[in-house]
Amino acid sequence: MNIEWYIPSLGTPIVAVAEYGLNLNQAAYTELGEPTGIRLGFDRIGKKVIIKPLKGTEQDLERENGLPIRARVGNIRVNARDFVRFIRRYYPDLQPSSRATRYLALWDEENGYLVVDLQQVAETSRPKVGGSVD
Repeated sequence: MNIEWYIPSLGTPIVAVAEYGLNLNQAAYTELGEPTGIRLGFDRIGKKVIIKPLKGTEQDLERENGLPIRARVGNIRVNARDFVRFIRRYYPDLQPSSRATRYLALWDEENGYLVVDLQQVAETSRPKVGGSVD
């Protein structure tokens, strides 16, 4: 039997997409192994964002084309405005604005990355003061 235990204090991994970039909830950040940065990819056909965890210094992240994570408890923000524009070229239905759209995310154990399915909307929420979503 292969059981994955639910942790109520973390909840379900969720990644929010807004015009400024991405916001990961604590469950998604924990699922990634609490990295110092991430590398972003996009599956055009499957309409999925791929988030690969990276660890190391700013120079290490830069060498791997990574983006630093600005982590605080419950609010893990990745400034990736250009990435959001990049995926909108291939997925014009994605219309991020000041309202963040939240998507379910699943850990791909085999490949070691988080998969955000842009066709699996969890909910749309208003950003808190300062434009962040938890």
